[in-house]
Amino acid sequence: MSFANHATMKQIVRKPINGIYHNCRSVFDLDQVKIKVMSDSICFYVDSSLQNALYALVQTCRYFQSDLLCRDSPVLVRGAVTKGLLYADDHLIFGQGFVDAYLQEETNAIYPRIIVLDSVLDVAKQSMDEDLIPVLNVFIYHDSDGRYMIDYLDSFDGHDTTGRRREKLYRYIEDTLARSSLSKLYI
Repeated sequence: MSFANHATMKQIVRKPINGIYHNCRSVFDLDQVKIKVMSDSICFYVDSSLQNALYALVQTCRYFQSDLLCRDSPVLVRGAVTKGLLYADDHLIFGQGFVDAYLQEETNAIYPRIIVLDSVLDVAKQSMDEDLIPVLNVFIYHDSDGRYMIDYLDSFDGHDTTGRRREKLYRYIEDTLARSSLSKLYI
Protein backbone atom coordinates (compact mmCIF):
# COMPACT_ATOMS: atom_id res chain seq x y z
CA MET A 1 0.00 0.00 0.00
CA SER A 2 1.38 3.40 -0.94
CA PHE A 3 -0.31 6.55 0.30
CA ALA A 4 0.73 9.76 -1.44
CA ASN A 5 -0.38 13.25 -0.54
CA HIS A 6 -0.03 15.94 -3.16
CA ALA A 7 1.13 19.42 -2.25
CA THR A 8 -1.35 21.03 -4.63
CA MET A 9 -4.14 18.83 -5.96
CA LYS A 10 -5.49 21.69 -8.09
CA GLN A 11 -2.59 21.20 -10.47
CA ILE A 12 -3.39 17.55 -10.96
CA VAL A 13 -7.13 17.99 -11.44
CA ARG A 14 -6.42 19.91 -14.64
CA LYS A 15 -5.07 16.72 -16.21
CA PRO A 16 -6.67 13.53 -14.94
CA ILE A 17 -4.56 11.34 -12.71
CA ASN A 18 -5.90 8.24 -14.37
CA GLY A 19 -4.07 9.21 -17.55
CA ILE A 20 -0.73 9.10 -15.73
CA TYR A 21 -1.66 5.88 -13.98
CA HIS A 22 -2.79 4.15 -17.19
CA ASN A 23 0.39 5.29 -18.97
CA CYS A 24 2.39 3.79 -16.11
CA ARG A 25 0.49 0.50 -16.35
CA SER A 26 1.07 0.30 -20.08
CA VAL A 27 4.81 0.95 -19.69
CA PHE A 28 5.35 -1.57 -16.89
CA ASP A 29 2.42 -3.98 -17.42
CA LEU A 30 1.41 -3.57 -13.79
CA ASP A 31 -2.18 -4.76 -13.84
CA GLN A 32 -2.01 -5.92 -10.23
CA VAL A 33 -1.50 -2.37 -8.87
CA LYS A 34 -4.80 -0.61 -8.10
CA ILE A 35 -5.49 3.08 -7.48
CA LYS A 36 -7.86 5.03 -5.27
CA VAL A 37 -8.06 8.85 -5.43
CA MET A 38 -9.50 10.71 -2.45
CA SER A 39 -9.48 14.49 -2.08
CA ASP A 40 -5.79 15.49 -2.30
CA SER A 41 -4.47 11.97 -1.77
CA ILE A 42 -3.82 8.93 -3.92
CA CYS A 43 -3.44 5.33 -2.79
CA PHE A 44 -1.75 2.71 -4.91
CA TYR A 45 -2.21 -0.78 -3.52
CA VAL A 46 -1.39 -4.33 -4.47
CA ASP A 47 -2.03 -7.76 -3.02
CA SER A 48 1.22 -8.45 -1.18
CA SER A 49 0.87 -12.20 -1.73
CA LEU A 50 1.49 -11.74 -5.46
CA GLN A 51 4.94 -12.47 -6.82
CA ASN A 52 6.99 -9.24 -7.13
CA ALA A 53 4.24 -7.11 -5.58
CA LEU A 54 6.63 -4.56 -4.06
CA TYR A 55 8.53 -4.23 -7.32
CA ALA A 56 5.28 -3.42 -9.16
CA LEU A 57 4.26 -0.89 -6.51
CA VAL A 58 7.67 0.81 -6.47
CA GLN A 59 7.75 1.05 -10.27
CA THR A 60 4.28 2.59 -10.25
CA CYS A 61 5.28 5.15 -7.61
CA ARG A 62 8.55 6.02 -9.41
CA TYR A 63 6.82 6.56 -12.72
CA PHE A 64 4.00 8.52 -11.11
CA GLN A 65 6.37 10.82 -9.19
CA SER A 66 8.54 11.37 -12.25
CA ASP A 67 5.55 12.20 -14.44
CA LEU A 68 4.31 14.75 -11.90
CA LEU A 69 7.75 16.40 -11.79
CA CYS A 70 7.83 16.75 -15.59
CA ARG A 71 4.70 18.90 -15.73
CA ASP A 72 4.80 22.62 -16.54
CA SER A 73 4.07 23.20 -12.86
CA PRO A 74 5.80 20.29 -11.12
CA VAL A 75 3.85 18.51 -8.40
CA LEU A 76 5.65 17.26 -5.29
CA VAL A 77 4.38 14.29 -3.29
CA ARG A 78 5.00 12.75 0.09
CA GLY A 79 3.98 9.22 0.88
CA ALA A 80 4.72 5.90 2.48
CA VAL A 81 4.71 2.24 1.49
CA THR A 82 3.40 -0.04 4.24
CA LYS A 83 1.97 -3.53 4.50
CA GLY A 84 -1.30 -4.37 6.20
CA LEU A 85 -4.88 -5.50 5.76
CA LEU A 86 -6.93 -3.37 3.41
CA TYR A 87 -10.46 -3.33 2.06
CA ALA A 88 -11.23 -1.38 -1.10
CA ASP A 89 -14.17 -1.23 -3.47
CA ASP A 90 -15.47 1.37 -5.93
CA HIS A 91 -16.41 3.79 -3.16
CA LEU A 92 -14.47 2.92 -0.04
CA ILE A 93 -10.99 2.13 1.23
CA PHE A 94 -10.02 1.35 4.80
CA GLY A 95 -7.85 -0.92 6.91
CA GLN A 96 -4.67 -1.02 8.94
CA GLY A 97 -2.46 -0.78 5.83
CA PHE A 98 -4.17 2.46 4.83
CA VAL A 99 -3.97 3.93 8.35
CA ASP A 100 -0.29 2.98 8.70
CA ALA A 101 0.58 4.50 5.32
CA TYR A 102 -1.26 7.71 6.18
CA LEU A 103 0.45 8.01 9.59
CA GLN A 104 3.89 7.28 8.10
CA GLU A 105 3.32 9.91 5.42
CA GLU A 106 2.26 12.46 8.03
CA THR A 107 5.05 11.81 10.54
CA ASN A 108 8.07 10.40 8.68
CA ALA A 109 7.89 11.38 5.00
CA ILE A 110 8.58 15.00 5.86
CA TYR A 111 10.23 15.80 2.52
CA PRO A 112 8.89 15.28 -1.00
CA ARG A 113 9.53 11.55 -1.07
CA ILE A 114 7.81 8.20 -0.66
CA ILE A 115 9.34 6.22 2.16
CA VAL A 116 9.36 2.42 2.34
CA LEU A 117 9.32 0.74 5.74
CA ASP A 118 12.19 -1.66 6.50
CA SER A 119 9.71 -4.37 7.42
CA VAL A 120 8.05 -4.09 4.00
CA LEU A 121 11.37 -4.58 2.21
CA ASP A 122 12.32 -7.57 4.33
CA VAL A 123 9.05 -9.43 3.73
CA ALA A 124 8.69 -8.45 0.06
CA LYS A 125 12.17 -9.59 -0.95
CA GLN A 126 11.34 -13.10 0.28
CA SER A 127 8.68 -13.47 -2.45
CA MET A 128 10.52 -11.63 -5.21
CA ASP A 129 12.27 -13.06 -8.24
CA GLU A 130 15.98 -13.13 -7.47
CA ASP A 131 16.87 -11.21 -10.62
CA LEU A 132 14.61 -8.30 -9.57
CA ILE A 133 16.15 -7.79 -6.11
CA PRO A 134 19.27 -5.95 -7.40
CA VAL A 135 17.01 -3.76 -9.57
CA LEU A 136 14.79 -2.96 -6.60
CA ASN A 137 17.88 -2.11 -4.56
CA VAL A 138 18.75 0.55 -7.15
CA PHE A 139 15.26 2.07 -6.95
CA ILE A 140 15.16 2.22 -3.14
CA TYR A 141 17.92 3.71 -1.02
CA HIS A 142 18.62 5.06 2.45
CA ASP A 143 17.97 8.76 2.75
CA SER A 144 20.04 11.02 5.01
CA ASP A 145 17.71 10.28 7.95
CA GLY A 146 18.18 6.51 7.57
CA ARG A 147 14.74 5.83 6.11
CA TYR A 148 14.37 3.94 2.87
CA MET A 149 12.85 5.95 0.03
CA ILE A 150 11.95 5.45 -3.61
CA ASP A 151 14.45 7.11 -5.92
CA TYR A 152 12.19 8.95 -8.33
CA LEU A 153 14.80 11.55 -9.35
CA ASP A 154 16.75 8.88 -11.21
CA SER A 155 13.70 8.22 -13.36
CA PHE A 156 13.15 11.98 -13.73
CA ASP A 157 16.79 12.51 -14.80
CA GLY A 158 16.39 9.91 -17.53
CA HIS A 159 14.00 12.30 -19.27
CA ASP A 160 16.22 15.35 -18.63
CA THR A 161 19.22 14.99 -20.89
CA THR A 162 19.99 18.74 -20.90
CA GLY A 163 19.50 19.40 -17.18
CA ARG A 164 16.86 22.05 -17.91
CA ARG A 165 14.04 20.17 -16.20
CA ARG A 166 16.06 19.70 -13.02
CA GLU A 167 16.98 23.41 -13.01
CA LYS A 168 13.34 24.35 -13.60
CA LEU A 169 12.25 21.96 -10.85
CA TYR A 170 14.70 23.47 -8.33
CA ARG A 171 13.50 26.99 -9.18
CA TYR A 172 9.89 25.86 -8.84
CA ILE A 173 10.55 24.27 -5.44
CA GLU A 174 12.38 27.36 -4.16
CA ASP A 175 9.66 29.73 -5.41
CA THR A 176 6.82 27.57 -4.08
CA LEU A 177 8.36 27.14 -0.65
CA ALA A 178 9.29 30.80 -0.39
CA ARG A 179 5.72 32.01 -0.95
CA SER A 180 3.58 29.38 0.72
CA SER A 181 2.88 27.41 3.84
CA LEU A 182 4.25 24.32 2.07
CA SER A 183 7.63 24.97 3.68
CA LYS A 184 6.11 23.74 6.94
CA LEU A 185 5.41 20.41 5.23
CA TYR A 186 8.70 19.97 3.41
CA ILE A 187 11.42 21.72 5.42
